[in-house]
Amino acid sequence: MTISGISIPAFIHNGMYYKTNLDVFQDGIIDAWGIIDIDFFKQKIENGWIQPRVPDGEDLSIFHLGQFTIKNGKWQFDPASFQQYVLDIIKELNPQQENLYSFYGTDVRIKNNVRYAKNVGTTKPIFEKKRDEYRNDILEGDSNSIFKRIDNDTYYLCRFDIFSDSTIRINDLPNAEYLSFAEFKARAGKDFISEIQEGDKVIIHGLGEMEVEKTFWQNDLNDIVGDIADKISLLNGQSDSSDICKAIYEEYLKQPSPELKEKLKIAYEAIPSHLRMYMFGDMDLRDTPVTDIIY
Repeated sequence: MTISGISIPAFIHNGMYYKTNLDVFQDGIIDAWGIIDIDFFKQKIENGWIQPRVPDGEDLSIFHLGQFTIKNGKWQFDPASFQQYVLDIIKELNPQQENLYSFYGTDVRIKNNVRYAKNVGTTKPIFEKKRDEYRNDILEGDSNSIFKRIDNDTYYLCRFDIFSDSTIRINDLPNAEYLSFAEFKARAGKDFISEIQEGDKVIIHGLGEMEVEKTFWQNDLNDIVGDIADKISLLNGQSDSSDICKAIYEEYLKQPSPELKEKLKIAYEAIPSHLRMYMFGDMDLRDTPVTDIIY
């Protein structure tokens, strides 16, 4: 069955503040770094885990994009009004409030004396693509973040979704934009950027605005473009740049040679730099097996 939902920007307060999107569904399920029901959503608003604003002087982290300290924040919601906003979305999607999902007060279930989390799993963006006059295809996607330029010092902070047919949907704008990957690359560095300056204004459509007081780290735009290419490959069941590098690494281990070492170095440096540490899926090991060889 299809369960309708709406994705809205928000923040998670876990030490610092993290930009996220809440996926809110008609059955009362909310994805907020994990699946929760309405009661747990209210608890997470009350204890400050879910936030509609970032206080001045606090740090904001945007996954795979950057981190900066904010100032002069102007926000549309306080916690109470944001909670009501989300509840109103559920009511708009489900006016009769029928079949609302409930955890019944606990986020674990016990089976054979083993405790299992109820809030496992995550949601994925989808794109309904017209196949012909009678049928549509439902494409699952992946997401990332980018800044969209308004003028020389003002930007929207956008989440964008990537789909297997290379469609990119830019969200968190007054109206969503749909681009091909080629169109996105042509506008990268002009309309779409990854690095902003101290003093720039950042607008999060539907939440408010802020200014950048201090930047800590920001990802290179070429790495973000490379990340998109990798995601499109994975969505199509193909190898991404990390897979290609690991295959050459395995080949090198079996039969080392200067030629394979150079080939390994080229493949490793083709991986977006912010993703290299994840190539073996081990945050203790990181990418050291490869770097110990090529450097």
